[in-house]
Amino acid sequence: MLLVLVFYSSFAFLKTKHIFVISVDSPFVDKNTIRELIKYKDNYDAVIAKNNNKSHYLIGVYSYNLYKDFKIMLNENKHKLAHLLLERKVKRVEFQNNDSF
Repeated sequence: MLLVLVFYSSFAFLKTKHIFVISVDSPFVDKNTIRELIKYKDNYDAVIAKNNNKSHYLIGVYSYNLYKDFKIMLNENKHKLAHLLLERKVKRVEFQNNDSF
């Protein structure tokens, strides 16, 4: 629930079209990885990193298009980001460098 609240509050406060998210336990994600994610931001509701068939939902770019969805999730006490993204236009960018994740 807290994660959804953070997304919702970030968009409400920042009033920006996109936010970049990275978890604190990802110290080895480099500038090239971030650039690769950002380059797709205008065509998707979310662009997230992926490697070894695992999606990293806390390494990515999220669009303001999801703002209302986050509000609905809060009101309905839903907190699974993965479930929301199944219904939205998402780009999962595959990375081969396992050291970054």
